[in-house]
Amino acid sequence: MFTTMLNIDTSKLTAGWSDGASFIPLAFSLMSSANASNRLYEQGPDVPLTSPGFSRRQEAIISTTEVLIQLLDQVLEHTKNFNYVLFDSWFSWPKVIKEVKSRQVDVICMLKDMKYITYGYRGHNYRLCELYSVLAKNKSKSDIIASVLVDYNGIPAQIVFVHNRNNKREWLALLSTDTSISAEEVIQIYGMRWDIEVYFKTCKSLLGLAKEFQVRSYDSMVAHTTMVCVRYMILSVENRDQNDDRSCGGIFFDFCAEADALSFAKAFILLLNLFANLMKERLFLTDETINNLLHDFMDTIPKSLKNCLPLNAA
Repeated sequence: MFTTMLNIDTSKLTAGWSDGASFIPLAFSLMSSANASNRLYEQGPDVPLTSPGFSRRQEAIISTTEVLIQLLDQVLEHTKNFNYVLFDSWFSWPKVIKEVKSRQVDVICMLKDMKYITYGYRGHNYRLCELYSVLAKNKSKSDIIASVLVDYNGIPAQIVFVHNRNNKREWLALLSTDTSISAEEVIQIYGMRWDIEVYFKTCKSLLGLAKEFQVRSYDSMVAHTTMVCVRYMILSVENRDQNDDRSCGGIFFDFCAEADALSFAKAFILLLNLFANLMKERLFLTDETINNLLHDFMDTIPKSLKNCLPLNAA
């Protein structure tokens, strides 16, 4: 399956589209504190209540979980061309996941163990760490410790426990509201969330985000961030069109599957047939001459290669 997803991250709250080959930022929000005493600088003069700038300022001081849903709604107004919404454990609250699911979109996210959040499994409610303890009794030696279907506050979901590569004594948990895919697919798809980290690194290190100039004006910061996003989009599209074979999208993966299915023996015979036809067209050799040349060629190839070929290859 050719999978696309909407990545959402907390740093400069951003929603972006990705297919594992390209990342395109779609919407963002520059967040601030709802507590006025925590804001170092209040911008004046007064901003008109009906202006986009006022709406931006109101958005900046509400909770990030609310803004996440607003960003998702903004994206859905223009495109529904993605399969999953990805985010880390910062947003893995039942209310957020229910809101996303109510928009007919599946979620794949990281989970963290929280005291008051439980998961229904075989008639009992467990905290995440308790559920891990139950499943880890028969844990696998592979990277995937266990995979289980649970009831997450009324939402059917799959939880996949995996070893933490940075610390083998620890574990990580991924949740997917799509229970039809395998544990391996859940891990593979969530791994594509790394694209948004590359995006932030590129913007900060190469495209001048927050370094190109210093301002106190909130509107100027929004404008500057928008220009950096546009730069990244242009570079991403150019790279996809000019340098990345995966720009063919699903066709690329279909070709890869076809190439995987082509055995060495079939490929070898196809090359021999192509060579024979070329000799016949360019050198005007008879079929008998061509067959004799091919027989001589087959006699000279190593025995290890002959063993990989069908008996009638010669």
